[in-house]
Amino acid sequence: MDVGISFQIATGRGGILKRIFSCIDDNNYLWEITEDEINVGYDGFTLQGVYHWNELLEQLPKEEAYVIFCMAKAYRTAVERVDTLEQFLNGDCELALFIIDVREVELYCKNNNRLARIAEKISREFNTEILMITAENCTRKNWLEY
Repeated sequence: MDVGISFQIATGRGGILKRIFSCIDDNNYLWEITEDEINVGYDGFTLQGVYHWNELLEQLPKEEAYVIFCMAKAYRTAVERVDTLEQFLNGDCELALFIIDVREVELYCKNNNRLARIAEKISREFNTEILMITAENCTRKNWLEY
């Protein structure tokens, strides 16, 4: 069973987060940003916190941003601690997004149909190859750190 996708994005400044979130496009989640390092111009910018969809979109950098890393998780109801893939699959977390070292991105989604739609949108938006992540080939052991 597919549990996520992995893909690469071009390094550099851009509206990376806006583009990724536009491919997810769902206003029913409560988003928790626990770790990030985002530079806007020469200044650091942080998104850390818990947001409803519209609040999150409003908080995204208005200017071109350089995303070094970001960890975001989406919940239907309440935010909970998710340490492992197993906890993700069995808990309330519906989506998880990891941007690692500027260009590596992993996105996990419990719903296979939704994951396939997101993968298709991501592939078109970033003109990139999508690799499917399964429970068997998942290398992410810790969901709290990069």
